[in-house]
Amino acid sequence: MTPVSVPTTKKKSPGILPWIICVLLAGAAYAAFSSGKAKDEELTKLRQDTQELEKLRAENADLKKLSAQSDELERLRKDNKELYSLRSQVRQLDDAKVQIGKLQAEIAQLRSGNQQMADLNVENQRLRQENAQAQQARAVAAGQANMDACKNNLRIIEAAKAQWAAEKGKRPGALVSIAEITPYFPGGRPPQCPGGGSYTVNPIGINALCNIPGHNL
Repeated sequence: MTPVSVPTTKKKSPGILPWIICVLLAGAAYAAFSSGKAKDEELTKLRQDTQELEKLRAENADLKKLSAQSDELERLRKDNKELYSLRSQVRQLDDAKVQIGKLQAEIAQLRSGNQQMADLNVENQRLRQENAQAQQARAVAAGQANMDACKNNLRIIEAAKAQWAAEKGKRPGALVSIAEITPYFPGGRPPQCPGGGSYTVNPIGINALCNIPGHNL
């Protein structure tokens, strides 16, 4: 049997092109991968920055709240301080009102006391006038009593003179002394003027005299 010869086909070498394509694809893939990774990193960083920004915004909001609360607290403290000041002023006003009330009461008492003093002065003046009138009345009464008593003493002197003249046989105009008629007085003593006056016996027939005006017969 005659062998059949099979025609052989000579294989062609693929060449460098496929390798270049593979390298380009690999480079493209790597570039895409690198680009994607960079984008992922950038996205991650952007997310982190966003989170950081949100965190900062939140902190800023908290700070604003704290600042607002601090301002409100400061305002409350200021209001509280003003309230304490107002309360202190109110207490001072209340104390001042109490003091004014006390002063008004004292003034009223002083006015009442002054009025009472004025009333007492008026009453005292009235009493003084009444006392002066009473003293004057007593003086008048005493003067009248002294005058009456003095006139009565002059009558006693005249009676003693008459008795002496009758016993001694003396006529009117005869001189006589107080010593001569003393035995004829009641009690043997010459009478004394109650007003402090002095007597002049005078001769028989002439009334005895007192040196105080109004005391004579």
